[in-house]
Amino acid sequence: MSALVALSPSRAESARLPRLRSLRTGTGSDAAATARAVGPAALGLALVLGVGGVFVLPLVPAAVQPLIAPLALLVGAALAMRLRPAPARAPIEASALAASTVPEARPTAAVVALVPAEALPDAMPAASPEVAAELRDYPLFTEILCRQLSSVTQISEEAAGKILAGLMSVDGQIDALMSFIQQSASNDQVAEVVRDIEGQIGACRDLLGQFVAYQATEAGQVVQQRARLQAETQSVSTALDGIGVIARQTTMLSINVAIQAARAGDVGKGFMVIGNEIRTLAQEVHVLSQDIHARIETLMRTVMVDFQERAESRATMEQSSIGHIVETLDCLAENVTTLLTHQRDVLQKVETENEAIARPILDMMGSIQFQDITRQQIEQLNTMSTMVTSHMDELAERLEGAERPADSGTMSHKLDALFAGYVMDSQRNTHRAAQGQGSDAVPQTAAIELF
Repeated sequence: MSALVALSPSRAESARLPRLRSLRTGTGSDAAATARAVGPAALGLALVLGVGGVFVLPLVPAAVQPLIAPLALLVGAALAMRLRPAPARAPIEASALAASTVPEARPTAAVVALVPAEALPDAMPAASPEVAAELRDYPLFTEILCRQLSSVTQISEEAAGKILAGLMSVDGQIDALMSFIQQSASNDQVAEVVRDIEGQIGACRDLLGQFVAYQATEAGQVVQQRARLQAETQSVSTALDGIGVIARQTTMLSINVAIQAARAGDVGKGFMVIGNEIRTLAQEVHVLSQDIHARIETLMRTVMVDFQERAESRATMEQSSIGHIVETLDCLAENVTTLLTHQRDVLQKVETENEAIARPILDMMGSIQFQDITRQQIEQLNTMSTMVTSHMDELAERLEGAERPADSGTMSHKLDALFAGYVMDSQRNTHRAAQGQGSDAVPQTAAIELF
């Protein structure tokens, strides 16, 4: 950059340039016109190269940056050589320098190189206003260059920020999804649990069926046992009734024996004793039969009560067992429903997270296009640099006295050609904004721009 700035004269040197040219050439008016033509060219050259170096240097790789300064120095030297006229006149006399009012400070080497000792051709002063007018278009060219570089930086930063935010979002969603899946059972495990529960429910149903069948069988057997017991008890009661009848008949027989013994007198006393014994025995048998009958009735009542209590206890136990089985089946059915609901929740969660992940991925795919956008804009910057170099060469040749080439155009024509070569709306909008045809704000570009 120091080499480029040295090519432009300082303010003091520019002030005394006409007098110095006048002293050296002896033609003050022609020298002043030539200085006015060369000064804007040198300033425009230094401005374009300096500003271009400031904005382009951060965009090139670090390995190439050390080569920029020597390259700029070579370009500046080449352009300075082009601006120097070929013929040379005699040096300025010392008396003329002494008589002048020029300060003691000597002009720099750059000023001597840009302002030769001889006068330019007579035709150059007429072309100098045209050259100066074109040189005034260089700030617009530089402004477009700066805006394009700013657009590249802004688009790159926005795209990088979107990619980073999208990646962080995807990473967080993937972590949440993986954590949820790890905490939840997989599909195979859920299916296995469901099969086990279905097997348990089937086993419980089979057990309940067997229990109901056993209960019916036991109830039938109890009824049969009660019937048999009642029949046996009835037969015993019938036998006891028969014994009571025999006892009553025996008593009647003993009474008849006593009557007959009383009729026989002394001969029947022995029969009287036998009759009394038979009557006593019949009475004891009758009492014994009544006692047995009472005991049988007591036994029957005890047995019936015991059977009833057992039946009630069994019924209570059976009802409790059946209720427990029913509760177990209900619990199993509820667990199955819970598992199915959980499975649906897992599927819905996975589906929702997949949809949430798919959107940032699509956004990132659109943001990744900034690499191609950057490439397109940098290529345009390279084209602009080439155009600047070519146009500066043409201006240098014209300052040397050459005529404008037939295929050469003005800077405005070259800017129009540059605008026609844009492939993206962002480039066109930036170009228009630099020319004052639109808003200075960079427009919002689409995520995916076709070009």
